[in-house]
Amino acid sequence: MPFEPEFKACRNQMVRSAPSVAANYRAACRGKSNPDFINKLKIVEEELDETMF
Repeated sequence: MPFEPEFKACRNQMVRSAPSVAANYRAACRGKSNPDFINKLKIVEEELDETMF
C-alpha cells in the first residue's frame, strides 16, 4: 500500500501521546484549586494539539 508508512507514523504518534493526554487530564481533575485545574487543562490542550499535528 502506498500510504502505509504515513499511516504508521500517524498511528505511532497517537499511541505515544494518548497516554500523556489521559495522565495529564487525570492530574487536572485532581487539581488543588481552580487556577491549578485550568493550568493543567492547558497542558492537556497542548498534548492534544501535538497529537493532531
